[in-house]
Amino acid sequence: MKSVVTFVGAGPGASDLITVRGLKALEGADAVLYAGSLVDPALLQYCSSECICLDSAGMSLEEQIAFMCSHTKNGRRVVRLHTGDPSLYGATNEQIRLLKEQGIASCIVPGVSSVFGAAAALGCELTNPGICQSVVLTRMPGRTPMPEQEDSAAFARTGATLVFFLSASRMEELAQDLMARGGLAPDTPAAVVYRATWPDERVVRGSLATISNMAKEAGITRQALVLVGRALEEGDSVSHLYASEFSHGYRNHLASEDFEGRCALYAFGSKGCERAMDIASALALPVTVYMPSRHYDAVRHEHKGKCFYEVIPVEGVSRSLQENWNNVDAHIVIGAAGIAVRSIAPLIQNKTCDPAVIVCPERESVVIPLLAGPLGGANRLARRIARILGGIALTPTATDSAPIPAFY
Repeated sequence: MKSVVTFVGAGPGASDLITVRGLKALEGADAVLYAGSLVDPALLQYCSSECICLDSAGMSLEEQIAFMCSHTKNGRRVVRLHTGDPSLYGATNEQIRLLKEQGIASCIVPGVSSVFGAAAALGCELTNPGICQSVVLTRMPGRTPMPEQEDSAAFARTGATLVFFLSASRMEELAQDLMARGGLAPDTPAAVVYRATWPDERVVRGSLATISNMAKEAGITRQALVLVGRALEEGDSVSHLYASEFSHGYRNHLASEDFEGRCALYAFGSKGCERAMDIASALALPVTVYMPSRHYDAVRHEHKGKCFYEVIPVEGVSRSLQENWNNVDAHIVIGAAGIAVRSIAPLIQNKTCDPAVIVCPERESVVIPLLAGPLGGANRLARRIARILGGIALTPTATDSAPIPAFY
């Protein structure tokens, strides 16, 4: 059996915020090395009575490695218990490297970071539509220097929500820097969350101009996160996700994308087959995908689960389009427009009865309705496909941009 040390994220503080996987690791451990300065000792109650538990707060790196190696090489299951999530300011890289030099592998069980405990304490999202869609996790330089390019003022200029670890003792300097060099307004919302999720958790809210004095009056100088950004304030922004006018793969009912007919997708190369499957699985419409037999096995088995489509391997894709011309409401060709034009040219009769025809290049995210744009719904279906691909639909018909009837 390979020797392994399991690094477990203990969570931000509260003992019941450890993950189920982390809890099981503690329950099965023979030896636990835990960061006693920040890990709730109540977590150790999950260990067996025979488990050896040692606080690493006063130990050097070499002493910690010696403890883990000794117990692991004696066949014991060792857990290294870190606060929060081990991937953030966890000092785990050097431990993993030194264990590897001793022939001991490592595995990591992620934990709930204190940044998420702080957001819960503030009762807010750290991202806010139209205001901020990014979060920067960083710190002030101290005894551990910061890389030159990781400048807090530069981060501030992005407009992202800023979360500062290990910086509570220098809040006045931080606030002044964010205003002077970062360009943030004095009324920018700011907050300090002390020991998030612990029984003695405290939250201080203010602005960049006031937060340092407010934290000082509260006696908070350590074990706290500093959060800055417009996302912290109450607003009336609304996300697209649940908006009634926003359509996606599970809710396709926008008037501008309305299409209820049967579709046939035709793909030629391997890339086109992949794209055809992506479209078919997201359309939420009855779809038949026609692709060359040589690509069928490789592509079909990568797209499993509940779907509305079926895949049919064929030898002649263009011939399949012609044979199905009157059997479906829309033909979607993944490939060059010339292929589609040559295939459908002998079949076109009248815009009142022709099915919709749409072209999507194999690699570009442009969707082009060739036939039956307004009347056959090609324009609306093209918009839906464009949204799936993250591209644009080129719908040049006049009736889409002006309230005039189509010419017959």
